[in-house]
Amino acid sequence: MMLTMVASLLVALAAPPVAPQATPEQDEIMVMGQRLKDVQVRLGQRANGTFRCTVGQSSGSALIDREMAALTCSIARKCYSAGDDQGQQKKDCIARLWDPAIIQLAERLAGERKIQDAQD
Repeated sequence: MMLTMVASLLVALAAPPVAPQATPEQDEIMVMGQRLKDVQVRLGQRANGTFRCTVGQSSGSALIDREMAALTCSIARKCYSAGDDQGQQKKDCIARLWDPAIIQLAERLAGERKIQDAQD
């Protein structure tokens, strides 16, 4: 009897935890995040030092494409404006700013989509 209880307890502890169900808002943010991930933005720097960001691969949404191009240029301006030639510092700057900015953009766009769907 005791061995059965111990075996049952070990099986229960070894089982993977059940993931909590995502809310509809979380699902929408995840979908929006995937669409953002699908966009490819080309970054170029003009001779005068300004940046040019164009969409290389579209998400299928002009709004998402514009937002991603704007975000990419914004981060590039912040990380490249210091004028240093240290590539690693620029990479570190982009790494530090990119993920939080993408999460914020996905949340904002998901919220706007939810409002638009409610109005339709």
